[in-house]
This record gives sequence, C-alpha cells and structure tokens, in this order.
Amino acid sequence: MDDDQVYGFEANVEDWQRIRAALLYMGRDVQHRSFAVSAERRPLLWAEQDSCLALAERLERWLQAGAAGPAEGG
Repeated sequence: MDDDQVYGFEANVEDWQRIRAALLYMGRDVQHRSFAVSAERRPLLWAEQDSCLALAERLERWLQAGAAGPAEGG
C-alpha cells in the first residue's frame, strides 16, 4: 500500500500542476502583502514566500521529469 492509499489522497499530474500554480500564486500574494505589514513581520512573510516558490520549483522539476509528483518518488 502506498502513501496515497494510506492517507486517502490520490493526485494525478493535473492535480500536481494545480498545486504548483497555487503555490506560485501564494508566493506572489505574500510578496504583495509584505508591503502592508510592519518591518518586523516582513522577513517572516518573505521567508514564507521563498518556501512557497521553492516548493513550486521542486514540483515543476518532478513534473518535467515525467513523474506524477512526490508521492510517486519523482
């Protein structure tokens, strides 16, 4: 039994592409919101932005390699 079956989650390539697109959107949205917060909070939002964009990039590499996402070991 693979992880998808254990957790009751199955995702196809299109699902992983949507997840990647959502991460890119979130990263960009966080950047825009960072200009409206105090200087103390800004680095936290920028770190979150970097994390979202880095994960989106990892998913893109998996998808380009022909894998069905990280659950497939891509």
